[in-house]
Amino acid sequence: MACDGLTEVRILVAASNTKDQGATRFLLEDPSGEQTLLDTTIANTQIPIDAWYSLRFAPDWDSAGNRYILKILGTTEQGLQFLYTPQSEFNLGDSYENGQLLEEDIVLQYGCVTGLRKIWLTGRP
Repeated sequence: MACDGLTEVRILVAASNTKDQGATRFLLEDPSGEQTLLDTTIANTQIPIDAWYSLRFAPDWDSAGNRYILKILGTTEQGLQFLYTPQSEFNLGDSYENGQLLEEDIVLQYGCVTGLRKIWLTGRP
């Protein structure tokens, strides 16, 4: 992670089965499993397709230089589909599917608290 105050991960959801009545669990934690930043389950019908989906959570003020694990777990066999790419600008780590290392990476972005909001929340720039 390149910044302190990690507070959001955005994932690009590809065209999926819009009638899927299942849910998807998103779990974001540090590699030791000691710190969970996000653990939420969302009905698939509530997640837009062909769009970025934002997962927001309380800021981690010590995120710079840290690695995190994002787990995406579906409750149905079909589930949501996410966009993957071999392009290096999205290589923020390794991607696994069902325990197998993938050559491609999931397309995602992350965001940190900055500017006036950071000053208001922390009292420092």
